[in-house]
Amino acid sequence: MLVPHDRMVGNKRRGTMRVLGIGTDLVYMPRVVELLRRMPAGSGAHARFAGKFMHARERAGALGAKDQARYVAGVWAAKEALYKAVAGADAPPAATLYRACYKEADAVGRPTLQVDAGELQRAGHMRFWEERLAGTRFLLSVSHDEDYLVAFVCHVADETFRAPDERQRITKNS
Repeated sequence: MLVPHDRMVGNKRRGTMRVLGIGTDLVYMPRVVELLRRMPAGSGAHARFAGKFMHARERAGALGAKDQARYVAGVWAAKEALYKAVAGADAPPAATLYRACYKEADAVGRPTLQVDAGELQRAGHMRFWEERLAGTRFLLSVSHDEDYLVAFVCHVADETFRAPDERQRITKNS
């Protein structure tokens, strides 16, 4: 499916996006609150728990988060949605992909998902990166209220997309 891409320069359309996959996840916040009550931030149990699905950047960010439950739920839901967007026989195990991706805010505060290709390479999934993820990106939307948090991910190939920085580039010597 090709979707017109509304990035305009003057009156010229710059390209199209191809939707490769979509995913969504819904988290019940009271469950996360209870989980974190049993594993408070800074404890060994919390470190083991976070290490199962968080990238190092997210683990560092979790320690300073104002709302731990919302932070953890947002990371979890984003990764569950991402996994659903790229699901297939050739996808690495969910935990591997979760640790190789991280949620962060862009310059204006919008949530984004980045892929750490080096993590996929270290886990032995470079082929998945090369064939399914290189040159693509993930559009992420997160919404929440008191009891629920939802994340929606759209995996797109965009002919005008250029990796924002070195996070999405890898050399053979990495």
